[in-house]
Amino acid sequence: MVAAIPDKTTARQHSVARSSFLVVGYGSLWHGDDSVGQRVAQAVERWRLPEVNIIRVAQLSPRLVGAIAAADYVLFVSACHTHSCQTQVTPLSIGSLGAARPTADSSPRQLLNLTWTLHGRQPQAWLLEVPAEHFAPGVEFSSAARQGLMQTVDKIALFLRSYRPVGLAS
Repeated sequence: MVAAIPDKTTARQHSVARSSFLVVGYGSLWHGDDSVGQRVAQAVERWRLPEVNIIRVAQLSPRLVGAIAAADYVLFVSACHTHSCQTQVTPLSIGSLGAARPTADSSPRQLLNLTWTLHGRQPQAWLLEVPAEHFAPGVEFSSAARQGLMQTVDKIALFLRSYRPVGLAS
């Protein structure tokens, strides 16, 4: 079982120090299963891996672009908002969105496009969508989200082992 998540964002989470991996967990802490992205990021953060930076936010925004530009690999983690969702991993790349303009509410693909526009960098990126059922304010975390959280954390562990740079292998 995952412990309660404090409602705070530390300065370390948004640093732009060069890192190999960035895990961005997003979703509202106050809307049941929508918090699963942040809960996955918190579980990965407990591993305290120096090459992995963690960001937990309620929603994606352009202020994350500096941290995205500093990473080689980015994993965006969010609740899946469709009914028949299984844990999904979708590769992302910048699209043909035209000129990238910052908006208050961004998608992973928009942030990658903005990162390319502002920094000339395109880290490899994936969206991990976790099964979720309940999004109303104040509802409990569902068993589907709990199971999806564990599966997603396992997928991230496998990913980190597979993509770990030679000098960081343990």
